Amino acid sequence: MKTLGAAAVISIIGGLVFIYSGLFNVATAWEDPALVHWVLNTTHGGSVAKRAASIDVPPLGEAQQIEEGFRSYREMCAICHTPPGGTDSPTAQGLNPAPPDLAKYAEHLSEAELFWSIKNGIRMTGMATTGTGTKQR
Repeated sequence: MKTLGAAAVISIIGGLVFIYSGLFNVATAWEDPALVHWVLNTTHGGSVAKRAASIDVPPLGEAQQIEEGFRSYREMCAICHTPPGGTDSPTAQGLNPAPPDLAKYAEHLSEAELFWSIKNGIRMTGMATTGTGTKQR
């Protein structure tokens, strides 16, 4: 038990040293190593899936909703999430992580996951919330 406690204390101290050392490069021009990329994507996927599982997606597909969604996409999303057939904006080119191609990315999400992501945004990506009222946690 003492060994386990000592290992935990050493791990915590090591983690704090790493955090305060400045060794981790936060520049957007720096490309994440494969392990960091995997950890971030896996954490993101699990987090969205867990939170989306507990929400009810409102009925979608009304003409007014589609029109409002297109307007919202054009005004708030297209600068980062390049429209199909378009070219990346200078803003999109400078983002790290790169914003996903929504047409391809949405194919891998349930309606609830997509709804939750759009409503709540994604932390540390620059994607703001578009929902009103209290954010889902």
